[in-house]
Amino acid sequence: MKKAIDEAQKNDKAKFSESYINKLMKDIANTYDLRATIFCVFYRVGFDLHELTPQEKQRMEIIQLYPYLKNGEVWLDIK
Repeated sequence: MKKAIDEAQKNDKAKFSESYINKLMKDIANTYDLRATIFCVFYRVGFDLHELTPQEKQRMEIIQLYPYLKNGEVWLDIK
């Protein structure tokens, strides 16, 4: 967010608007792969599947399988 605000301040005051900052923040967020961060958080706190709905359990299973997904992506890049 700091980077987005700095970029907005570099431009003319006329271009400095909330929608412009939102666009910059979205562009910055799209450059990061948040899947790894989400996996790391759950890895540290644990993948507790108790008291979850079936949909939530499916999401947690997908998160748990992230290392295998990433491994496949790397092999596709190598190919």
